[in-house]
Amino acid sequence: MSTAGTLLKRDEKHLQILATAKGQSPNSFSYIPALDGLRALAILLVMGFHQLGPATGWLGQKLNGWAGVDLFFIISGFLISSILMKERDREGTFNLRNFYVRRWLRICPAYYLFLALMFVFMLWRGQHDYSAFAIAGFYLSNIDMAAGWGLLPASSGLMHTWSLSVEEQFYLLWPATLLLVKDSALKVCLSIIATVYFWRLALVTLGVPWLGISVGLDTKLDSLMLGVLAALLWRMPSAQIAIKNFFSNPLMHWGSVASTIAALLFLGHPALAEPTIFWALKMPGTLLAMTALLLAILANPTSTLGKFLSWRPMVFVGQLSYSLYLWHVIVNFPETNAIFESLCNHRRYLVEFAKYAFCFAIASGSFYLVERPFLKLKSRFSS
Repeated sequence: MSTAGTLLKRDEKHLQILATAKGQSPNSFSYIPALDGLRALAILLVMGFHQLGPATGWLGQKLNGWAGVDLFFIISGFLISSILMKERDREGTFNLRNFYVRRWLRICPAYYLFLALMFVFMLWRGQHDYSAFAIAGFYLSNIDMAAGWGLLPASSGLMHTWSLSVEEQFYLLWPATLLLVKDSALKVCLSIIATVYFWRLALVTLGVPWLGISVGLDTKLDSLMLGVLAALLWRMPSAQIAIKNFFSNPLMHWGSVASTIAALLFLGHPALAEPTIFWALKMPGTLLAMTALLLAILANPTSTLGKFLSWRPMVFVGQLSYSLYLWHVIVNFPETNAIFESLCNHRRYLVEFAKYAFCFAIASGSFYLVERPFLKLKSRFSS
């Protein structure tokens, strides 16, 4: 057994002893409201970057809000791994079939409703991007964009589904990998992160276009695996104590916030940046800053930052983040944008407010009428 595996095994036993003494299940993982607040920040960054209006658009551009997707990835990697390891600690293993059913119930009903209604919207616009819906429907959007197939044109309004494809591919591969590697999970996680880093640099050296490096599972996997790394460290008592001690220092706690903001401000965009500096330094630095921010929130849930992210409006936005991500693109189509412009008498800030109001209205409908009924079924597939 590797040194990392030995340490993890030792800490698992320690955690089980502590949990048993407290009458808790080992490595219990409970709902953390602040993580929904962090999701809220991620979706607001993305929506701002996509230019729904002058105020949030300016902020989204300044903070390079496109990287909000990577923040989503880090959170997803953390949550999925934490849930799987909690089940493994409780049952001795985890049920892959139940995991995939739960993921389907969480993601697919709203997603395929979105695709169906967008298909009708496409027909109303008089366009014929049929191939785009086949690509998106099979979660191949990222592969199409990275490979340059051209089956997913911008006119389809489905290009943002690349990130959902990355997540689905991660869900397909990582749980089975985690089941196989067992005590070597930490070593495997670190190896994947390092491999992706050098693989991206190799692609830069080969002259691969920025889009081919920006959307593939093979080049985005480190964002998800950094979330996995955070989960693995957080469940090790010795590491968790060290993390709490480190971020209990206000300088370190708020330093994680400042470093994330600074990283976003200076990140730039891969289409415009010098590729070697961007992929060797700027992007990895931003991902590490985001991961540190996640750990700072976990270590200090009652801090000012933790309380802000746990604030009910922030939690609400975070709970709607998936639906907001799906639907927000519709307001920037020329046809719908013209409607908003006309209704708001071409007043830019009023148009911006109306677009956000529409996005929240349609996302709320999706969440309460589609997602929640299916989410209630997830308990039937929990061990």
